[in-house]
Amino acid sequence: MKTITIPLTPMICLVVGNKPTSTDRSTNMQANKHTQWVESVRRLITTLGVATLLAMGYAPVSLAQEQPEHPTGAAKVAPAVTLEDVAQRIEVYVKQESQDGAFKFEDKPAGKQLLLTLVRVHRERLSQVGPDMFFACADFKASDGNVYDLDFFVQGTTKDSLHILPDRTSVHKENGKERYTWAFNAQKGIWEQKPVGTKAPEHPTQEHP
Repeated sequence: MKTITIPLTPMICLVVGNKPTSTDRSTNMQANKHTQWVESVRRLITTLGVATLLAMGYAPVSLAQEQPEHPTGAAKVAPAVTLEDVAQRIEVYVKQESQDGAFKFEDKPAGKQLLLTLVRVHRERLSQVGPDMFFACADFKASDGNVYDLDFFVQGTTKDSLHILPDRTSVHKENGKERYTWAFNAQKGIWEQKPVGTKAPEHPTQEHP
């Protein structure tokens, strides 16, 4: 008969033989029960330990990885204003300001009031010229048959806050003939109207802002 001693608390000796006796079986049962009790206590201690760490503001590495303190990666934010929003705002503005189907505009250089009908907003010429400033031009047909190209500046940081700047609205072309051109003032960071033929080295090929 060979005897193997396994250190437990309390100390238990397991007797291994070819034919276990009733005493051997009883000893094995006691050892199994004790092993289960030790495992239960170990799990309890582990659970209490993790709960205590969490209560104190600490977390195991695995938990910290599953729930990071800060978001990782940049979120995709939809733009607050699109160029289509700008085009639609101009169309709404012209409609709201029209009387008897005509958009009245004071052509100060020519010294006359124009009665205009909107033909189209040039969506291919829409552009953002500042953090909250947009530019667009639109074609109009006058009651006298002449065709005008008006430049608009629209300001706003959201779709609902977009508004036309009437004091910056002007007649750019009459029957296709330019009255002025645009040049970018790098020092002021703004677009300025210049007489036709003025060189604009910053934007030599651009007709509009």
